[in-house]
Formats: sequence, C-alpha cells, structure tokens
Amino acid sequence: MMKSVLQTHSLRQIVGQLLDNCYEVLRAFLEQAIQHDEVSQENIIQINKDLMGAISFYISNYEFIQEQTHSNSKFLRNLLFEVKHYRNNWAHSKDFTIREVHSELNKNGPNQNQAPITGSVEIIKDKLYWISDRQAPRNQPNAFYFCIDQDLVYEPFFADFGPLNLGHTYRFVTELEKLLGDKTYQQYAIYHYTSLDSAKRANAAYLMGAFQVIILKMSADDAWKPFQSVKPAFQDFRDASYGQCTYKCTILHCLRGLEYAIKLKWFDVRKFNLRDYEFYERVENGDLNWIVPNKFIAFSGPSATQKDADGNRTFTPEEYVPIFKQFGVTCVVRLNKKAYEEQRFIKNGIKHEEIYFLDGSVPGDDKILRFLEIAEKENVVAVHCKAGLGRTGTLIAAYVMKHYRFPAPDFIGWIRICRPGSILGPQQIFLLQKQNWLISLGKDSPIWNQVKQIAAEVNIEKRLKDLQLGPMSEADRNKAEKGDQDQAQTLNKAKIMNQTSNSPGLKK
Repeated sequence: MMKSVLQTHSLRQIVGQLLDNCYEVLRAFLEQAIQHDEVSQENIIQINKDLMGAISFYISNYEFIQEQTHSNSKFLRNLLFEVKHYRNNWAHSKDFTIREVHSELNKNGPNQNQAPITGSVEIIKDKLYWISDRQAPRNQPNAFYFCIDQDLVYEPFFADFGPLNLGHTYRFVTELEKLLGDKTYQQYAIYHYTSLDSAKRANAAYLMGAFQVIILKMSADDAWKPFQSVKPAFQDFRDASYGQCTYKCTILHCLRGLEYAIKLKWFDVRKFNLRDYEFYERVENGDLNWIVPNKFIAFSGPSATQKDADGNRTFTPEEYVPIFKQFGVTCVVRLNKKAYEEQRFIKNGIKHEEIYFLDGSVPGDDKILRFLEIAEKENVVAVHCKAGLGRTGTLIAAYVMKHYRFPAPDFIGWIRICRPGSILGPQQIFLLQKQNWLISLGKDSPIWNQVKQIAAEVNIEKRLKDLQLGPMSEADRNKAEKGDQDQAQTLNKAKIMNQTSNSPGLKK
C-alpha cells in the first residue's frame, strides 16, 4: 500500500499531504478550544496521539523514499529532521501551569492589613511571598498557595540537585507573572510554598530569585537580600561528579550569572524559544545547548554510528550537520578521544579542530591558548568532549572570562542553568585559579571594550576582587593531573536513564 502511494505521488505532494494532516489535527484542537472554556486532558492526549500517528506515517514515507532513491539531497535530510523535530516537540512538551495547593478567601472581602505568615519571605509588598514549611499553611484569609516541587524537577547525574535549568526557570517566571496579573487573584496574597527538603528549598529559592531578576528586573544581590536571613541556611549546589565536592556553587552565584547573561543579551524572556531548548537538550535530538548564543554550543560527542554498545541512540556527524548549518556553526572542536572521522564534518563545510586532554582533568595553558585562538577567528563554535559537560564547559568558560570578565563562580552558575552538570571536580577551583590570568589576556579585547559599560552595571570589577579562592582538595588535584576515567561515560548513562522514562526514542 505504501509503495503504491509513493509511486503515484511526488515528494511535493507528500509534503503537502503531511502538512494538511498536521493542520487538520491542529484546526480541530483550536475549534474545540474556542467552543469550550477548557479542553479536557483526555482530549489533549487524543489529539496528541492523532498528530503523532499522522506524522509518524509520513516519516516512514520519507525514509522509504530516501532508501529507494538513494538520495543525499540536503532538502530531504533537512525536511526529515524538521518533521522529526515537529513530532518530538509535541511528544515531549510538558505544559506547566501554576496549580494552587489551596486558597482561602475572606467572605467579607479583601483584608489589606492582613499580616504575612510568620517565617515567610516578602517578595512584593502585601502581594507575593515565599515560604518553606512541612505543609502549606492554612487559616490565612485571602491567601493563595502554590507549590512546584513535583512539577519542575531537576534530573541528577549523581548527588547534584540543581540549579533548575533554563527551561524550568522560564516556565516558572512566566507563569508566576501571569498569575500576578490575573484579576481573579487580585484579592489574594500569593505564597510560593516549598517543603523542608533541602534540595527543593534551594531550587524554590533560586526560582523566586530568578523571577525578581528576570521579570522584576532587580539586581541579583537585591533579589537575594530577602533570603539572606532565612533559617536554616540554604544548601549550596554541587557538581555532577561522583565523590565528594568541596566547591560551593551558591544560589547567589547562579542569580549573578543569570543577571550578567541577561545584561549581555544572552537571555531574553520575551524571545526565549522554550520548545527548541527542550527539544535539543534531549539525547535523542542531539544533546546540545547554547551557552553563549550565536557563539558557543556545547554538545555531547558524536558517534560513528547511530547506536552505542548498549543500543542507546547516538548522533552521527551527518545528523549534526543540518542542525549546525541552521545555527551558523563554522567549526567543531573535539576535546575527547577520536570516536568519528573529522572528515564527516569537513566535507559538509564545517571546520574541525582537536584539543585533547584527559576526561575529568584540566587543560594546560597551551591548550587554553589554542582554544582561544580557534574561537577568536570563528563565528560560531560547537564544542564537545565525551559528555559535553566538563572539558567543554571549562574551555568555553576560559573564553568568556577573557573577553567578558565573567567571574568564574558566576559563570559556573550560568552554564549549569543552561546545561546542567557542566564543569566538574577540579575544573571548578581551576577556573577560579585561572581567572586573573585570563582577564589579563583580555585587557585589550575589543569585545570587552564593547561590554565594559554593561559590566559596570552589575559591578563586575567588585565581584572579581571579592573572589574567595579556596584550596583544591587532594582528590581533585589527583583528578586534575590524571583525569577521572570513565566519568563521561557515567554521566552519559545517567542522562539517558533520566530521559528514557519520558522518551521511547532513546532505545530502539
């Protein structure tokens, strides 16, 4: 049946039929949404299934055409990628809406003089509060409580627990902004409630701080002030490596990194593409993230084949090519052992460079300088090691510290928001140790000359001077020199395990 269909229809006709089917499903969804105030969860699930079925059928058609014609057409490859992108966006999108735990409204009307709940943190006077307790407080007139502890969840590699990623951050701040602007809740004081779990508390506090920085346009330090006196003190975030972590990534570091990134226009809440972010971060879609938009992409190391030894889905260079072409990538830099032929990128018009150093270790000055040389002459650089986390994040940090004077602790916070798990073990203290040297290299940087006024707005020079440099532990010194064997493999497996439950496409 499929062969007869393909024999009587041109590729253009099949494309048209595919789009017609997609639009028909979407049209039905929109009509139902218009006719009813709400669309039931069952209806949404069915619509998703219908859309998946339509797209999956035509994906099979495209693959059959490609097989029969032996076509290497860029159009066909790009089309197949875009259709899969569209399908996966629907399959993996998770709508997040702030849901009330409970609310209590005084029947006699709003009470503007109602005192806030003891132990709560006031964010917006008489309106928005943050509170951590065993359970959501009750018996407070004109109060609306919400909790995201089970909705926005960090996916750990080992004992790491945050910060929550950029997608989660965007979802939270935009939904809270909508809630505050909803006339239904004008009479309510709104409480963001979180449990006493130390990891949940830290992430909830980070989110509320991010809301102030992103939506209320406050400085990171001002956003953090209300939380400074909260008891018990918040647990610091840690890295994703196995074993003890002595480096402390604080919530304030993360907020400062976010603030500076916003000032540099690396993140704009009104332009952020959530679907692309959540699509590309998945292993089966390339496992990649922008760290510096239009300059650096961090991604997991490509494979020679589409499956690893365990049967997990992996990306080949040819599959990355249309993505990188779309993003304007001019050069790929490999930092791990060779697992594919670099010509597979080069023959497709993407340069390839290699700067190898041991998994889990730190780069020598010569390797840092070589990376800076490459990055400074290329437009957009895609960087990978095995997992695209430790070595990759370390060298990207070197460039950013040189040209933007981005304080090492703040950049570690920023890159972990963009790409959780980045910069590991000794690489954390190493970047602090290299900060002054890297900044001295950039004293005549044209980029720095362009952004120094922006940097002054967030007190970068003061932050650099306030750097507290602790010693590297003996275990980290050993890793810095000899590496951490199989660390990247372990990280990759952890990421696959985290995502497998939500994606049937990881193992086939």
